[in-house]
Parts: sequence; structure tokens; C-alpha cells
Amino acid sequence: MTKQMLLKERSIRASFEMMSRCNIAVIGVGELTETATMCTRGHITKEDIRILRDAGFVGDLAMNPIREDGSWNDCPLTDRLLNASMECLRNIDNVILVACGDAKVGAIRAALKTGCIDILITDETTGRKVLCEDTEE
Repeated sequence: MTKQMLLKERSIRASFEMMSRCNIAVIGVGELTETATMCTRGHITKEDIRILRDAGFVGDLAMNPIREDGSWNDCPLTDRLLNASMECLRNIDNVILVACGDAKVGAIRAALKTGCIDILITDETTGRKVLCEDTEE
């Protein structure tokens, strides 16, 4: 598989080894739409978006598809996406999520449920929406 071959390449392997030693990470969250960065940059296709949404995924955290409840297991694209794994993110002392906007509220909420996020940086409007929706559950 292409991912496995790429991970054998020295500079990519070095980047992944460096990620495992990080003590801080600043990351983003994406929504699973055709305008999502993962799709517009060609990492996944519109068909992949459909497959992920059908499997219950609502967004991605550093290119890791996540569900509304914060879970990420059994992702049909795991073997294809070249990313810092959720396990890697969970082992970083300070993970900072930077995200805002109405379209990202659901993905932000899912990201906060993963157990990976230590700090959220957002705007007041988005923050209120994340909190208000949270209290409605």
C-alpha cells in the first residue's frame, strides 16, 4: 500500500518520529464536506466523504476522521491517510485546537470529545454555539 511505502521514506519517517516527541501541537478540525481541506487538496474524494458520512463520521481532527461522540475507530480510510494518529495526539502534552465558524461547530464538539484536546481557541460566537448545543443534550 502507498501509505506503508511512504512511511519507509527517511524524511517522512523522521517527521513521524519527531511528532512522537512533541510536547505541543497546534491543529485544526474540518467538517466532512466537498469544500473541506482534505477534499479540496485531493487527500480524499467526494465519494470518500460520502463513505465517511455514511459510517457516522462528522469531521476530522488533523486528518483523522471522527464521529459525533469523539470516536475514530473502524474508519474505512485509516490505511490511506498519512497523518499524526489519534494515539500520537493523545500522547502530546498540550494539543491546541484552533477553529471557528458555524460550519465547524459539530466537528469542534466531536473533537473535544476525543480526549485529545487540551485548549480550544475560537471566536466568541462559535464558542457560545459549542456551549449552547452542549447544554441541550
